[in-house]
Amino acid sequence: MKEFWNKVKEFWIRSYTSDKKAFFLEMTASILVVISTTAIAVTADHPPMQYIYPLSFTSAVVSIWAYIRRGVAWPLLITTYFSFVHIFGFDNEVVFFGK
Repeated sequence: MKEFWNKVKEFWIRSYTSDKKAFFLEMTASILVVISTTAIAVTADHPPMQYIYPLSFTSAVVSIWAYIRRGVAWPLLITTYFSFVHIFGFDNEVVFFGK
């Protein structure tokens, strides 16, 4: 079990030391997505999407920045798609239904 935790620790250290800026971008994106998904879960009947979409979108954009720095293609592709979906959803929520 100790070997497992040592590998986990080394993984995090390697992630941090390989690109500190990308590490903090990924951390910021993770915090934002945790906040937005928690808000969806807590307010499941009527989630405040006018606030959730911008948080999720910001998380996606920050992730895109980190993925470009790290050079990871597939997460970059899917997260770019998510960012466009968030724009569409925010537009629907605020412009068409929100007011």
